[in-house]
Amino acid sequence: MATILIVDDRAANRNYLVTLLGRSGHRLLQAADGAEALAAAKESHPDLVIADILMPTMDGYELVRRMRENPLLVQTPVIFWTSYYLERQAQALARKCGVSVVITKPSEESVILTAVETALGRTAPPASPVSAEEFAPDHLRLMTNKLSEKVDDLRETNERLSAMIELNLQLASEVDERKLLQGLARAAREIIGARYSIAGLLDGEGVLFQSWFTGGMDAETADHLGSPDPSAPIFQEIRKEAHGVRAVNAGGDPTVLGFSARYPPIHAWLGAPIASSTRLFGYIGLIDKIGHEEFSAGDEHLAGILAAQVGRIYQNSSLYNEVLGHAANLEREIVARALAQERLRESEAEYRLLFDNNPSPMWVTDADTYVFLAVNTAAIRHYGYSQEEFLRMSAIDIRPPGEVPEFLARMEGLRTEKTRFGDQGVFKHRKKDGTIIEVEVAAGPILFQNRQARLTLTVDITERRHLEERFRRAQQRLRDVVASSPAVLFTLAIAQDKVAGISWISDNLLEAFGHSAEAAVVPGWWEANVHPEDRETARAQANADLFSAGGRCVQEFRLGRGDGSYRWARSDMRLIRDEQSRPAEVVGAWSDITERKLAEDEQSKLREQLQQAGKLESIGQLAGGVAHDFNNLLGVVIGYTEMLQLALPEDSKPQRYAANVLKAAHRAAELTHQLLAFSRQQVLQPKVLNLTVLVQEFESMFRRVIPENVEIRTVLGSVGQVRADAGRIEQVIMNLAVNARDAMPGGGCLTIETADVELDEGFAHQHVTVTPGPYVMLAVSDTGHGMTPEVQARIFDPFYTTKERGKGTGLGLGTVHGIVKQSGGSIYVYSEPGRGSTFKVYLPRLGEASETEAPKFAAQEMPRGSETILLTEDETGLRTFVSELLKGLGYTVLVAEHAGEALRISQEQEGPIHLLVTDVVMPGIGGRELADRLAQSRTTLKVLYLSGYTDDSVIAQRVLAHDMAFLQKPFASADLAQKVREVLDAGPGTTLGSAK
Repeated sequence: MATILIVDDRAANRNYLVTLLGRSGHRLLQAADGAEALAAAKESHPDLVIADILMPTMDGYELVRRMRENPLLVQTPVIFWTSYYLERQAQALARKCGVSVVITKPSEESVILTAVETALGRTAPPASPVSAEEFAPDHLRLMTNKLSEKVDDLRETNERLSAMIELNLQLASEVDERKLLQGLARAAREIIGARYSIAGLLDGEGVLFQSWFTGGMDAETADHLGSPDPSAPIFQEIRKEAHGVRAVNAGGDPTVLGFSARYPPIHAWLGAPIASSTRLFGYIGLIDKIGHEEFSAGDEHLAGILAAQVGRIYQNSSLYNEVLGHAANLEREIVARALAQERLRESEAEYRLLFDNNPSPMWVTDADTYVFLAVNTAAIRHYGYSQEEFLRMSAIDIRPPGEVPEFLARMEGLRTEKTRFGDQGVFKHRKKDGTIIEVEVAAGPILFQNRQARLTLTVDITERRHLEERFRRAQQRLRDVVASSPAVLFTLAIAQDKVAGISWISDNLLEAFGHSAEAAVVPGWWEANVHPEDRETARAQANADLFSAGGRCVQEFRLGRGDGSYRWARSDMRLIRDEQSRPAEVVGAWSDITERKLAEDEQSKLREQLQQAGKLESIGQLAGGVAHDFNNLLGVVIGYTEMLQLALPEDSKPQRYAANVLKAAHRAAELTHQLLAFSRQQVLQPKVLNLTVLVQEFESMFRRVIPENVEIRTVLGSVGQVRADAGRIEQVIMNLAVNARDAMPGGGCLTIETADVELDEGFAHQHVTVTPGPYVMLAVSDTGHGMTPEVQARIFDPFYTTKERGKGTGLGLGTVHGIVKQSGGSIYVYSEPGRGSTFKVYLPRLGEASETEAPKFAAQEMPRGSETILLTEDETGLRTFVSELLKGLGYTVLVAEHAGEALRISQEQEGPIHLLVTDVVMPGIGGRELADRLAQSRTTLKVLYLSGYTDDSVIAQRVLAHDMAFLQKPFASADLAQKVREVLDAGPGTTLGSAK
């Protein structure tokens, strides 16, 4: 099998050679001109090139010259197949270019096949490359001659037409029926361009041919054939249809058409009846139209005219004038046919231009086999197949397997329908790389190269479908968002640069605000449902903000629900403008922010609580600092006053003066204790206790301060245990009871309650200082005059009182607040003017716990001792007083002003140091760290801590650790003497006072 490149600007000529040479199994390539052929030859390296001479863009000579310049194509055989190869100069130029052989159109099949086999059996004639200077003159001269030949050929065609007219005149004047029939066979073959012709006259019965003639065959072949059977199907079909019949016999077997096997191959057949209006005389048949695969309708029409003329001659041989008229008609038909062919060529050229340059893929397929007959550049580019690949495929090959049955069924349906070119629908196609695309197809039937075909135009809509699907999903997503969004979406109409009302609103308005969407688009709905206090402000703000430069309005207002209540709504609106920047409409959303508004109110209250707590903390720090320094001074005053009392004669005035000074100092000490309690800087000595038991034991005490016109009621529950300083809790109860008493000057009811409670996250959220968990509640309520919110906001401030001047210090409730907070609890007041007040104290509830209180030192006035004591105190007056007191009681006292000096004294002291008495808070090193350092070298050292308050790690949260000895400043001389003796006498089984 060889690769043969066929080059001709006429598609019919190319298709003829493809059909002829395809039978031998050759691989055939096509090109429409020399330039296209040269590119194909360079790419495919064919074994043989068959080319026309006269072609657009590049003629045959130039093609061969360019091939001989290419080393890979210099030996490729070339055959010229042309109608204009007659001149000796042309032959010389062909030989010079290396052309193997020249065949003249039209030519017999055997001539072409012989030339092809000969050329394939040898290399190209040796030829040296022709230079451009040598080639150009000869080439130009030949092309000029060829154009001249074209003119001559047209003249010859005209002469040939005249000859055909003359021939018809001769036929009309012929009286011998045999010569008349023979002339018809020859004329029909020459005019229509058939390879062979046959004609026969029937006998009187119409069952046999009495006369039979052939055209185009040699005499020996014609004699060998004999006449066919008039009853053969092909002649019976002509008889039945009473006009010409065309047939295509792809295999070429003559027996398929009813002829003898001795006949040459018949690929195309055209038969016509020789008849008059009343009688059938015989038949004329034409075999294989040269250069075409089948005969055309025009050929059928022309053959019918010739046969009908002969039939009429037979009918009436005297109708000479009529024959002349028919001859004239024939002449006109021939001229018209020539003109039609010229117009067809022009139309084909225009079609080819539109076809090839159309930006959408287009192709032509055979109507029966669906084989591609032609494809345009866009189809090649878009589908990825080359033109050669397309022409070896059918329309079935570009469809996914699942689409083929539907395609075949549709094509079968179109066979029975008279359809015109138009939209066929959307189908799936497969590109060369396997990509599946969706295309819109427009198609319709056409006649292409004298065969029924379909012209198809496709538009790839794959991306458009993707965009449509994305748009559909986006629309659905938008609908889903609108449906699921808690916000109500809406649009507002615009009139005269003002908001004119709701034009559309989402359906969730009913769920959000209790109104249907249909009701909301009624004019005036918005104005009727916005709170009257918000309406004008909201309207004015919307019109001002939307039509300003920003074009956006965010506002909050109250919107009425369908049940008559109001909800807070946040409105966010934007102005949309058209292409001319004119206001078009407003889009916006309403969100229900009622819960946020409530939360903001709650947060405001919580901020007030935090501010109040911060204020109390600041005041407490100030009060604590003052109290601490004052305690140190009172310690000196009380100590020396007690010593002065002992030194003065009893019942003397100086002794009484000293007693008054001591009494005032103790009252001052109580005041500092209250300040320390308020500031949560006093030192508590907590233990596990039961509030119900404590209230029961303390009830007799606080009843003494409550007048008889006040009823006391106790509602005491079975409660859990708490850890607190019992004395301080009693002070809390007493202060709250006295405060309740003062709130009921005309009498009333005082109620004290205890109960176990669980404070949850909700309570903690409303009270920022509370941690959720189990608590024991102590509540003190009265039925007095109550308090305003302004009074409640300052109720725990120090020195704040609503009592008359001289009837209160303003520290009572502040002290209560400090003790509760220092004990890890919380206190809250609930009161309304005229409806009394309730104070609720919440202390953390413990699990099951028990605690054994350390035995107290036996009461005595001033216990003595002889041990060595290291005293460390940064306050000079107090240090001197304690040192003198302890020395007076028999102790050896080592005195240090600060921790560094104490460490030095300990290092220099060779004997034992039994007790360290130290202030807790000192500059530099504190008391706890000093004790730890001394314990490293003095493991048996015991410690007594002194302080008015502390904020270091010895006493966490101002609460004394249960295993440490502590004495609160200011203290009496006897308290100090007792505490020192208690710590020194503590046995080895207890940690009381140990520095470890």
